[in-house]
Amino acid sequence: MLHDVRLFLEKYKYSAKLVSAFKRSKIGRRIRKYRADRYKYLCEHDYDRYSLMTAKETRREFTACYNSHKSMFEAVASMLEDEFSRETLQAVISYRLAPSKEKLQRIVVSPMYFQRDILSPIKDEVFVDGGAYTGDSIIGLEKFAGGGYWKKVYAWEPDEINRSRLIKTCKAHDYQNIEILPFGLWSRKTKLHFEQKGGDNSKISEVGSCVVTVDSIDNVCWEDKVTFIKLDIEGSEMEALRGAEKIIRRDKPRLAVSIYHEPQDYFEIPFYIRELVPEYKLYVRHHKPNKNDTVVYAVL
Repeated sequence: MLHDVRLFLEKYKYSAKLVSAFKRSKIGRRIRKYRADRYKYLCEHDYDRYSLMTAKETRREFTACYNSHKSMFEAVASMLEDEFSRETLQAVISYRLAPSKEKLQRIVVSPMYFQRDILSPIKDEVFVDGGAYTGDSIIGLEKFAGGGYWKKVYAWEPDEINRSRLIKTCKAHDYQNIEILPFGLWSRKTKLHFEQKGGDNSKISEVGSCVVTVDSIDNVCWEDKVTFIKLDIEGSEMEALRGAEKIIRRDKPRLAVSIYHEPQDYFEIPFYIRELVPEYKLYVRHHKPNKNDTVVYAVL
């Protein structure tokens, strides 16, 4: 509701000044500081951004999946390219079964998506940014290889609030060759319910209060030779990969795909990637001192 009011006010010249003045006020600064401190606290204590109860339910779900599919987790570990990937996966599993920050101290690395020990910039990059959010991944891409080196960026962001911030980010940095797509990523073109939260946990959901158009990478990006696909879309990664099957087989782009949203993603996503391109080398890296932000990387 507050986000909707703010977006409405920002449409008009004089009311937009009120929004700006509030942000600069003491109350506005205190609210931002409270949100930042609260978010940090929740992350550090693994409260899963919502509540302790949600974290416990998530832990039980993961434990049940792991106990039922232990051989699948072990098979993924055997597919990984380096010892640090196997160490990372084991530490994440151990943490999710019995959280303790000490278990992750050795394996948390940065930056997310652009690991130089795995990836290198290439000429005429065509980057598919699945879950573009407010432009953080595009900023990361610029730091990775320098501004303007890419040929094109497809920035997918179905959340209207996030998308308005994404547009502002691109304008502020004077980014060129960015196609901002108001769609969610899926295996085909359709309409689905969506939870619009104006944050990094907006997602496709049957209980979502709004409806968005979703489409596939194969449908939208087919005319370009895709070189890099990043997916962090709150549990819809498998559907998005199915919708990119033809391009992945054709172009063999580098992949950076989140695998932490659903317990089965830890093994289903690596298996599916290897099925599409058997010669891919797979790596796992973890990027936050809690259960979030585990990514599988696929390169040739």
